[in-house]
Amino acid sequence: MPGGLPAARLVTARPEERRTAHEYNSWMREGTLHSIGMRLLMGKAGLYLVNTPVFAVPEEVGLQPNHRVLDLGCGRAGLGAMLARIAGLVHNPVGLDISTSMLALAGRDMESESPVDLVAGAATRLPFPDESFHLVLAAYLFKHLEDETLFRMLLEVQRVLKPGGILLGWEFAPTSSKTLNRFHEWLLSPRVKTCRLRGFGALAPYALYAGFRHVDRLHLKVPFLFPPIPRLVVMLQKATGGIAPAPDEICAAELWSSSDAARPA
Repeated sequence: MPGGLPAARLVTARPEERRTAHEYNSWMREGTLHSIGMRLLMGKAGLYLVNTPVFAVPEEVGLQPNHRVLDLGCGRAGLGAMLARIAGLVHNPVGLDISTSMLALAGRDMESESPVDLVAGAATRLPFPDESFHLVLAAYLFKHLEDETLFRMLLEVQRVLKPGGILLGWEFAPTSSKTLNRFHEWLLSPRVKTCRLRGFGALAPYALYAGFRHVDRLHLKVPFLFPPIPRLVVMLQKATGGIAPAPDEICAAELWSSSDAARPA
């Protein structure tokens, strides 16, 4: 596996992340129709349907050929490989995932030139030096993170981004119907316990508390084609220089504690 880390590195992950890795590993090995369908959607054929706006990413974030890119929760790494071709990246994107089954599928998908360097690791314990990347992608990762884990991930992304660097993320969004939201959560993640669909108002405070200077909701020019579920697209930018906002863990902890208390038991 190009650029892969030893599996033992995963012991530094949070228990919630290790559980999600185990659930994904089991799910991806199943022979059910749902599992087969998900593997197809995560592959090259599904990339155009599920991650259609990847074609607009270079323009949206000002991506340059010499920039370094990290894809968090990369799955089969098709997003990073496609972005490398579209933007003409000089350096291979890095794809990080906590599921060894997903990374095994990604390794088989990679072409002989290995367009993506695959790394086994947790989003809350990124195995990279400070200020390593110009762009971090997070496609469909947020729903598998509880609020505290989401905040820890954002802190780590803030650390590994270069000054002025961007976290671009998209995720399935909630609707005004609780019944429909529960159905979407089951449909999207029947084998993974943690599946939380958040709107911008629920996600933005954690980004601000993590120290991001700019927190914006984007409406991309290229629409998502499939499935017919609303999406949330966010662009979080690190301060370019000077005095950066300090992370506020106290306010973040108050927020996730109140959020947990408000959720049904």
